[in-house]
Amino acid sequence: MRSDGRVTAATAGPARMNPGTTNTGWLIVVSQSLHGLAYVFFIIAGQIFADKIAPPEIRSSVQAPVFAATVGVGLFLGTQFAGFVMDASAADGKFQWRRVWMVPGTIMLLGVLALATLLREPPAEKQGPPPKAAAEVDTAAVSRHVQTLPEA
Repeated sequence: MRSDGRVTAATAGPARMNPGTTNTGWLIVVSQSLHGLAYVFFIIAGQIFADKIAPPEIRSSVQAPVFAATVGVGLFLGTQFAGFVMDASAADGKFQWRRVWMVPGTIMLLGVLALATLLREPPAEKQGPPPKAAAEVDTAAVSRHVQTLPEA
């Protein structure tokens, strides 16, 4: 919001959802915080899934294209698509916010349905072995190594 109380482009959408007020700064802060958390969880979930389904010898090779697709190509294409949607949703120089927000809402609903129906846990035999935990270190090998160290 501008200092003179007028609504700027960044707060125009939330202001339309709450007509009669221009004090939407808190809404912007809250929505951007939640958006950031959702984005981070999406990136982490993608990396965990890639780590889980990839054999150990190619795990890092699988994680790199997943990251590039989401952070590189995905952001570029998403920005281009958002511009197209905004242009297509303008009438008389004003954005039709209901139409604008229906597009990502529909995409999200289709994505959730696709993930719920198509994404399945890989069979146990196709999963790589779990990484060794610190407690599973070969203590006999460590003892032999410590015994061969020169005394100080």
